[in-house]
Amino acid sequence: MGRRRSRAEKISYTLHVVRGVLIMLLVAALGYGTWYVTRLPNLTITQVAVSGGVTIPHAVVEEAVRQELSGTYAGLIPRAFAYLYPAAAIESAVVAIPRVNEVTLTRASRTELALSFTEFVPFALWCDEERANCHFINESGYAFSDAPQLRGGTMTRFIIEDSPLQLRTSVLDEVRLGRMVAFANAVQENFGFSVEEVYVAQNGDVTYTLTSGAELRTNAEVGPSPTLRNLETVLKSPEFSDLTANNFQYIDLRFGNKVFVNEELAVPEEGTTSSTTRPGIVEDVDCAENEGLCR
Repeated sequence: MGRRRSRAEKISYTLHVVRGVLIMLLVAALGYGTWYVTRLPNLTITQVAVSGGVTIPHAVVEEAVRQELSGTYAGLIPRAFAYLYPAAAIESAVVAIPRVNEVTLTRASRTELALSFTEFVPFALWCDEERANCHFINESGYAFSDAPQLRGGTMTRFIIEDSPLQLRTSVLDEVRLGRMVAFANAVQENFGFSVEEVYVAQNGDVTYTLTSGAELRTNAEVGPSPTLRNLETVLKSPEFSDLTANNFQYIDLRFGNKVFVNEELAVPEEGTTSSTTRPGIVEDVDCAENEGLCR
C-alpha cells in the first residue's frame, strides 16, 4: 500500500509540474503573440494628418499627438496599436495647447489618424488691475491664453475689481459681457466715442474709458437702453452740444435720469497747456424726456 501511495504521489506531482510548465509556455506564447501582432506594420499608427486652425503650427499639434502615441501599455502593447490608441489622452493633450478650442479625432486608416481642430478667436482682453498682464478672452468671456503687451486700443480691455487673472475660466457670464460690448459698440456708432477699457466694480458700477481718457460711468442696474437714451439726451442738448470725446473728464450716468457732467478744457498759454475744470451737474432732471439741463 505504501509503495502504491508513493507512486501515486509522484505521478500527481509530475502532472502538476507538467501542467505548470504548459501554462507558463501558453502564457509566454500568448505574450509573445500579443507583442508580435500589436507591432505589425499594418496595425501600427505611423501617420498623423492634422488640419484646421489658423495661428497654431500643425507641427506643434502633431508633436503632441505623437507624444501620446509613444510608449506601451503595461510594457507590452504599444500605444500606437491601431485598435487601442489613446484617443481621449490625445484629445486632452491637443486641447491643452493654448488657443485650441475643439478637437475632432478619427482613424483615417489602420495606420493613419486624422485630427482637425479649431482655435479660440481673440475677442477682447481681460487684464489685471495694474494693466500689466492680460489674457485673451473669446466672445463668451472665456480666458484661453496669455496675451502679449498690446499698445493702444487694439483690443478692448476688461478689468474686474478684486478678480485675479486665471486661465480657462470665464471672466464674466456671456449675458453681462454681451451687454457691455453692445453698449460700447452703441456709443461708438452713435456718438463716435471709442471705448478702450471697461472697468467692472464689485458694486455693479461699470466705467467705460474712451481712447481720449474720458469716462462714461454707468451702473448695470440701470440697464444699457435707458443709459444710452440719457446719454443721447445730454449730448443733443444745447447746454452740452459742445461735448466731444476730448473735452470732458466724465459723464456719470449711474443714477438714472440724474446725469452728472464734468468738463475739462485745455487752454494754451505761452506755448504750454494748462487746464481748468468746469463741473457740470444735471441734477433732478428727466433727461429721457429732455425737460432741460442745468450746470
